Amino acid sequence: MTTRRSDTVVEEESYYHCISRCVRRAFLYGQDSYSGKNYDYRKDWIRERLQFLVTIFCIEMLACALMDNHLHLLIRTLPELLQSLTNFDVARLWLTLYPPLCGDATEEAISALARNDARIAVLRKRLGSVSWFMKSLNEFIARKANKEDDCKGR
Repeated sequence: MTTRRSDTVVEEESYYHCISRCVRRAFLYGQDSYSGKNYDYRKDWIRERLQFLVTIFCIEMLACALMDNHLHLLIRTLPELLQSLTNFDVARLWLTLYPPLCGDATEEAISALARNDARIAVLRKRLGSVSWFMKSLNEFIARKANKEDDCKGR
C-alpha cells in the first residue's frame, strides 16, 4: 500500500525516488502505437523544465529516467540551502517560478513579497517540498501536452 508523501517527508536532508505516470494511454515521449504520432520532442520539454526547477527549488536531481509513459527521478532535499535563503531570495525564486499575471517580477514586487514574513514562511517551505517540485513539473508538462492534444486532465 502506498504512503502519502506528507507522512514520509522529513525536515532533514533526504533522498526520494519519485515516479510520475501518464494517463489515458498517453505517451510522454516516443512513438505512440495507437495514434502513430512521434512525441520524441517532448523529452526536451521535460529536460528543460527539470533544469529550470533545480535552479528554483532547494532540491538536487541525482538521476532521471524518462520512459515512454512515465518518468523516474532520484532527488535529494537540501534543507541547509533552504534555510540559508534570505526572504528576498525566497520571493525572487517564487516569482520566477510563478510570475505575476502582469508579466515578469519587478524588484518592487519581489521586495513587497519579501516583507510579508508569513507568506515567505509558506513559500520557503514550498521551495523545499518534494510535492511542490513534482507538481511544478507535472502541471507544466500536462498543460503543454494537453494544449497540443486538445484535451484536459492530468
